[in-house]
Amino acid sequence: GAAMFLSRNVVQKVGFLEESLFLYGEELDYACRARCYNIKLAVADDSIVYHRHGGSIGSSLDLRKRSDLSDFYSLRNKVFITKRYYSKARFTVILRLAVSLFVRLRLGEWMKARMAWYAIRLMLGAVWMSYEEKKKKTC
Repeated sequence: GAAMFLSRNVVQKVGFLEESLFLYGEELDYACRARCYNIKLAVADDSIVYHRHGGSIGSSLDLRKRSDLSDFYSLRNKVFITKRYYSKARFTVILRLAVSLFVRLRLGEWMKARMAWYAIRLMLGAVWMSYEEKKKKTC
């Protein structure tokens, strides 16, 4: 989300952006939380937003050009969002993370492979652990 416009009323109901989702996924988390309050979400199709992809920390669609920090937050936050809102998709996410791990190993991107392995371990923990967080996420 390069741009979001929120009224004061929405912020008072939903709260602020989730700080633990630094850099990636915070807009998706916010939209899911707003949905819990039956707040209507919309897209401004005619708007123009200039956004430099990767300008903050060197993210890129090309894995070899992506910074390790970008890779870490991207993978970690996908796991957090899946755990919190899309638990039925957890096995699909684990499969996707396994493919990510394999690709990183083939490219010789060892640090990025470590990030993918970390995300897989987080996701497996989400699958097998019983945690209170799951109870909190529902509206």
